[in-house]
Parts: sequence; structure tokens; C-alpha cells
Amino acid sequence: MIESKFGIPTGELMKSRSSIITVCIGVIILSVFMLVKEPAYGTANLGVFCTFMKNASPVLMFVSCIFIMLASTKLRVLSIIGVVLIVGSLVATYIFGELSGYSMGTSGWVSGFVGILVIVPAGLFLCCMTGLFSLVDMLEKESAVKKPVVVSALVILLLGITYHVVADWKPDIRSLVEAIKNDENEYERFSLAGRLWEIQDDKLPPLLIVLLEDKNPRVREASALALGGKSRNAMAVQPLLRALDRETDEKAKEWIIRAFGTVVPLAEPADRSEALETLIQVLKNGKGDIKAVAAQALGMIKDERAIQPLIDALSDKDADFFAHDALITITGNRFERDPDEWNKWMAGRNISHRAFENAQGIKVQTNHLKTN
Repeated sequence: MIESKFGIPTGELMKSRSSIITVCIGVIILSVFMLVKEPAYGTANLGVFCTFMKNASPVLMFVSCIFIMLASTKLRVLSIIGVVLIVGSLVATYIFGELSGYSMGTSGWVSGFVGILVIVPAGLFLCCMTGLFSLVDMLEKESAVKKPVVVSALVILLLGITYHVVADWKPDIRSLVEAIKNDENEYERFSLAGRLWEIQDDKLPPLLIVLLEDKNPRVREASALALGGKSRNAMAVQPLLRALDRETDEKAKEWIIRAFGTVVPLAEPADRSEALETLIQVLKNGKGDIKAVAAQALGMIKDERAIQPLIDALSDKDADFFAHDALITITGNRFERDPDEWNKWMAGRNISHRAFENAQGIKVQTNHLKTN
């Protein structure tokens, strides 16, 4: 056999390169598939390996692009451009995000949006094209390359089929809830709660509500986390209010308040008003991170009754950042984190509302006189 400059037979080197490129292209395609295909019950039904693959898929795609660039024999410049596009998009998103924030409409948000939908896919496409052209070149030069290419492709295909099958399995919800209650490992308990967060099943909220009264604060914390997930239900509002009233653990309180942000928008007006008033009181009288979490929850609820309390919270160093973000979400305005500027806008808004209400009253009176 002809030896390469590294002392390795050219045929063997091509086999290794072709296997690496095939696996990397397969990993990119599989990662895109995992990101696009939402498991039927979140990650609750995925095994450890599948969960790792799904969570690590962005990193795996980038690493695969690097290996394709190093192993390619044709059009390597395309893979270099692809990697530069991906890295440039991530760097630009980070810089703009740090300068302007990541809220919708800011340059950081725009950069991330364009990067995810346009620039990163373009970079991945260029890297895959480099790999495909290199594979064709190696197959033409060395027939022995065909076997490792086929084997590598079959391995990736098997992984894809496994993920597809596992992703559609229905987990045993009761067993997962029991595991939250009985698991001694705090990390595992929180991980299980995160999995339950992704499940959409009407049977889940009643099981979790019971755990809000558990003696272990970490169980109560995990229950509150899961209650705010895809199975969110208005029935959880009153149990969460009672749980918050009696809760003494600060971390559990934080997760109970976060849960309000997702369940209160579904509640009846009376429950919504009660929860809103509770969160406003926490924002005004709470301490430290609790105030920040309350501001976050009010922003998620998007009730205009929270605008003035959030403006007042802009003067509070514990809550100013999240209060500002919540105000942007509720009002659509993008003023600076300046209470005076927001109060000026609020005063003008109140005048406009009063003028509108007066005009409506005059209109009603006029119609009444016409009728008489």
C-alpha cells in the first residue's frame, strides 16, 4: 500500500477520514432531527443517553463541523466558511445581547433570531456539503472506503430510529411523581421535576398539588417547578396561594412564585386578582431574590394592574432588572430603566384613558337623549 506523509497507508487513512465524515454528517442530521422533533412527553420518557444527545445536540453539531473541516479532502474552504459563520453568529449574539439585552426586539434578540434561523443553518449546510464532496472523492479513489461509510451510516440511522421510538413512549406519571417524593438525591429529584415539567397530561396537576404539602421543602420546590410546566392548570392557583402563605423555605417560595407566572393567566378573574395582589405584595415587601422572581412572574402574567408596582420596583436594586423586563413585556415600550421616564409615560396614559372614558360617557348620554 502507498503510505501517506504520516506513515499511515493511504487506504487506511481514507477509511478513517470517510468514517469520521460520515459519522459527523449523520450527527448533524440527527441533532437537527432531535431539535425539531419534540418528544411526545418531553424528556420524561427519554433514557439517559437520548436525553444527553438531545441536550448536547448544538455542541455536537459544532464539533462535527470542526471534524469535517479537518478530515475533508475537497472544498475545505466551504467548511471553514461554515465554521466562521457559526462562530461569528454566536459571538455577535453574545455581544449584542450583553449590550442591549435579549428581550424581543433588541439587537441581541434579532441577532440570535437571525443566527438560529439563517446563519447557523447556512454554516451547517456548507460543512455538510464539504463532507459529501469529500466522501464522493474518496469513494472514487479507494473502493475499500465503501464499507466503513456504510457501517457508520447504519450506526447513525440506528441511533435515529432508537430516539424516534423512545421519544414516543408514554412514561408512567405516577411512578415519576412517587420518585420525586421518595428519591434521596436532591439533584435527581429536581431532574425528575424538570422532566415532569415537559409532560402535558391532565392527570398530573392533582398529583403534584398533593406534594405541595410534603414535609420536605425540596419536594415542595420540585412540585412547584413541575406545576408550572406544560400540564399547567388553573386548579393549581388556590393550592399555590395556600402553599406560599405557609412556606418558610426561601427556595421553595421562589419556585411557587415562578409557578404563578404560568398558571395565573389561565385562572378565573377572582383567582387571578387574588394571585396578582399577592405577587404585588411580595414585590413590595419581599426580600432579595424573592422580589426579582415576583417581578418575573408578573411579567409572565401580563396584567396591566401590575404596571405601576413594577415601575416603583425600578428603584429597587433587588428587582430593577426583572421589573424592567416585565414592563417591556406588558407594555411593549422600551424605555430605559428609569422610573421617571416610565412614570411620565404612565401619567400620559392615565390622562388618555380618562379622556376616552369621558368621551364614552358623553356618547352614552347623547344616545340616551336621542332615544328619549
